[in-house]
Amino acid sequence: MPNQDSPSGSGQLANGSAAFPKPPFRTGPPAPIGTRALPLRVPETRPFEAGWYFSFGFFSPHASCGGPWAKASHTAVGAGILAAMNRVALMLTLGAVALLGACAPGPAAGQTPEPYPPQANFERAKTYAEQRAGVVAFAVLGTDGLIRGHEINRDFVTASVVKAMELVAYLRKLDAEGRSLTAADRALLGPMIIVSSNSAATTIYHRVGAGGLERLARAAGMTKFSVEVIWARARITAADQVRFFSKLDELTPKRFRSYARYLLEHVTGYQSWGIPEIARPDWRVFFKVGCRDTGRGKLVHEAAKLEDGERKIAIAVLTDGNPSFGYGVDTIRGVTRRLLDRDRPASVNLHPC
Repeated sequence: MPNQDSPSGSGQLANGSAAFPKPPFRTGPPAPIGTRALPLRVPETRPFEAGWYFSFGFFSPHASCGGPWAKASHTAVGAGILAAMNRVALMLTLGAVALLGACAPGPAAGQTPEPYPPQANFERAKTYAEQRAGVVAFAVLGTDGLIRGHEINRDFVTASVVKAMELVAYLRKLDAEGRSLTAADRALLGPMIIVSSNSAATTIYHRVGAGGLERLARAAGMTKFSVEVIWARARITAADQVRFFSKLDELTPKRFRSYARYLLEHVTGYQSWGIPEIARPDWRVFFKVGCRDTGRGKLVHEAAKLEDGERKIAIAVLTDGNPSFGYGVDTIRGVTRRLLDRDRPASVNLHPC
């Protein structure tokens, strides 16, 4: 980045004159009578071309942004000159360090990164979804904070996807009551997420109740979530699921956050199909899947939060009326491939659902 006093970055002002006068040669203090004064010669440098530091009787330059290296040495100097030179050296060194920082590449002024996923990816995913059998909805909350997709507000019965909400709702309940996780809690929450235990989910649901899930849904900004009688009959939309997963860390009490993330990142291998198959290893994936029979055929869902360094997005793909479980999984894979622009093959051996 050019110096504000030197638009060209060459140490000159706009009128072409030097931004700073060249340093003159200096001499040391008067020599004692009968001796000859030895001039102390300070090498000339262009402003900001090199930063100097004083150490062990030598000046050593540190080139900035590719500036040339120079060498100089001096012999004994008086204590007063030495102190003065140290002060000057310190100021020049600080200036050089500042310039090194200014030379680091960065985004151009006024430019913002392109949102991810780009719009072209959404169009390809939408075209693919429209060609699949059954009902397909998907939503993505991208790096720009916007939710886009296809049929994002169509509601579906949840299947096991809601177990991620049960996990967070229960951890919030513990936190509100000032309690810690017990071994008994872990014996329920772990299987509920990692192997999708229905009996564990039912026990947790009876502890948090419909009210606990509904309060969590409001905190997440979900607009169409509902649940009656039992967790398995909750109703969800793709848009609401990306709202929830995108705020996973924010919604989970801080002292339980690493535990919740661990469970959702370590779902058992035979259930790690769809989004994690395509996104890993470049993305960390925190997710929950769900499947069941309906009057239309096979229902197959997945919702996830993805992290790639500073990039964080959430994806939900909900399907019903699939001719088979494998077909529904392939639909989720196909949507994810197009959203992330990653042509990765399937890698999970599917167990019957």
